[in-house]
Amino acid sequence: MPPSGGHTATDEARRFETKTTELELLKNGAPYTWGRVRRIHEIGDIAIVEFLYTPADNEPKDHPPKIMFAPYYDNGKATNHLEQSLYQAILVAIEYSCLGCNERFAEYAARILGIEEGA
Repeated sequence: MPPSGGHTATDEARRFETKTTELELLKNGAPYTWGRVRRIHEIGDIAIVEFLYTPADNEPKDHPPKIMFAPYYDNGKATNHLEQSLYQAILVAIEYSCLGCNERFAEYAARILGIEEGA
């Protein structure tokens, strides 16, 4: 007999396995919190969402819109980073995919490769 509420551990595991990621929703045209999605770049299990950044309510509105990049790794896990270049976003996604959250890897790799912020 399932616990009160009628859910079993198997039901919960099945729900977890079929959980839709934010990335999957964006691929299907869902609105994005940070702006209008322009395209989604995919390389293996890494994806970079390219979008036109919309300033938050508490930010000045007099700045022109800018293109930003949000990296995802392991088939849809968000890094919770916003980057100013596609190259930086790729490095952050690689960092999370291979090393977990190592805040310095992407920065050092960009320096070694000569990639400037926003390039």
